[in-house]
Amino acid sequence: MHILIINQHGENRGDEAAMQGMLGAVARKYPSAQVTLLYQHKDRSHLPPAPSGVTCLPIVMPLFDAFLLAGAACLRAWVYRGFALTRGPRVAKAIWAAYTQCDMVISAPGGPYFGDLYVNHEFVHVFLVWLGRIHKKRMFLFAPSCGPFGNRLMNPIRRRMFGWFSGVCLREPVSAQYLKGLTGAAVEVTADSAFLAPLQAVIEPAARKKVVTATVLKHRAWQREPERQRAYEASVINALNHLALRHDLEVVFLPQLCGKVHSDFDYLTDVGSRLDTQVRWRVMPRAADVAAQRKLIGEACMSLATRYHHQVFSIGAATPVVALCYEHKSTGLMQEAGMSQLALPIGDVNAQKIVDACEYVLRNGQRVSRSLMFSRVALRRRALHSVRMLSTGEASA
Repeated sequence: MHILIINQHGENRGDEAAMQGMLGAVARKYPSAQVTLLYQHKDRSHLPPAPSGVTCLPIVMPLFDAFLLAGAACLRAWVYRGFALTRGPRVAKAIWAAYTQCDMVISAPGGPYFGDLYVNHEFVHVFLVWLGRIHKKRMFLFAPSCGPFGNRLMNPIRRRMFGWFSGVCLREPVSAQYLKGLTGAAVEVTADSAFLAPLQAVIEPAARKKVVTATVLKHRAWQREPERQRAYEASVINALNHLALRHDLEVVFLPQLCGKVHSDFDYLTDVGSRLDTQVRWRVMPRAADVAAQRKLIGEACMSLATRYHHQVFSIGAATPVVALCYEHKSTGLMQEAGMSQLALPIGDVNAQKIVDACEYVLRNGQRVSRSLMFSRVALRRRALHSVRMLSTGEASA
């Protein structure tokens, strides 16, 4: 069997974890399968964390190559069904050959790459699905997020595209509601594929390090409202000052963006430099991989997480987490983990709200951790259902 994976996201530790989880599960289900992965990295030297034997091809390519691939697809779809791209740039030919030779196309976990939030590059992801359609391949949407779907120009295309998948599952219920509103069909809710990693050993709250792990981000929705970004950062900084000084905690920031083009290391360093001078803080090294971040999160007494996969890693380690939700995927995740009371909308936070939630977590650490121990097992079981659905084609959209 030859499996082609498309729509893998860029240089992001969280998306790396989701891809690692999915690749491992696929390898266990199809141990002799050949796997080709199309990856979306602006830093071409930063390859996805794929096992040896997986062929990785970049979809970030020169314009000539992209136009050639698009032209070939149009010829095959509307002029000559048997058209094959046999000449031209190496990567474009290799991508075409992967579609020709594969038995199944999997659209990767991550997102929401279908929906209004990132509509500026949604056409690229739709195009990669369309390539599978014109090659008459079975396609499966493997537990991403999606939506919202308010763009009336895109929605007819989206409805048609979701119908091309033989099976669809999503990783959280808010996305499922968005998709049901678009297509009218119910969809299976599983869980993020990062939960497919083996369960971490859980450290009792009393034995954990006096560390709070933190993620902060530049919210793309506030690019034209810098005052909202400043207010959010000030709220996080004031809350971290309170926690660190009152409870003698070290603050450790976790970089999520990696590579030479995308990196939030310097941004997190700047945020840390604005903490009170008495606060002990550091940023994990740029090279710290998913395993290193998960290990530290599992040792920490709590997480203050804006980044979605920081929330996933915390739940996976049964580490109490306060989530500052910047997209609906975070809201849905915390709902599924039974932690909605600790999910704070990023646009409505202030330092006091964050402090109140964090103080609750620190007072009730053992209770929250035990609840998360049950949640993480249930979420992993549901993530495994995504893998089982590969062969059943259930939950068609």
